[in-house]
Amino acid sequence: MLLAVRLRAVSEAPDLRATLVSLAATIDDLETLLGRLELAGLVEHRVGGFPGWRLTPDGRAEGERLLADEVDHLDIRAQVTAASNAFVAQNGPLLRACTDWQLVDANPSALVVNDHADPAYDRAIIDRLGAVHAAVLPVCASLALALERFAGYGPRFTTAWERITSGDLDAFDKPGTDSFHTIWFELHEHLLATLGRDRSTEPLP
Repeated sequence: MLLAVRLRAVSEAPDLRATLVSLAATIDDLETLLGRLELAGLVEHRVGGFPGWRLTPDGRAEGERLLADEVDHLDIRAQVTAASNAFVAQNGPLLRACTDWQLVDANPSALVVNDHADPAYDRAIIDRLGAVHAAVLPVCASLALALERFAGYGPRFTTAWERITSGDLDAFDKPGTDSFHTIWFELHEHLLATLGRDRSTEPLP
């Protein structure tokens, strides 16, 4: 439950339930568990412009402790670490592709928003994303063999990729959807949580 809250950042119960399903987990009484975690000081409910459940600092630390115990108990830290390193190696190409998808360096002094009116430009970026997709699938397969909660990422990436190649431009990086970039960001956070790593200490793209 703590992992699901972390992956959603700020989210209400229905979205958390969907995230739990994607992690191959089910909780019968989600609201009761959230209430208990709130009493324990591990989660809190935000109100206002972006309402929803989020982790407290104690909840983040406790989640990482539990995930570390799981990894060490199963003796899979080396396998997950190797997969994470392979994933991070593709982070730069993925982020550069997303930047070029959004902006066109048409003028050295000014970036222009990509209006997707140039099919050749978009096709070149999609081809680069295809290389990232091909590289991340073995990483997802290795993670799925280690822990069932990683099993959904490979199929989700493939679905997003197929949507992109079918002409659904939103599947590239549209926020709030299961776009390729959204899935990527989630898997990255999942790996950071599992290994107790800090995003700021990882190599820059």
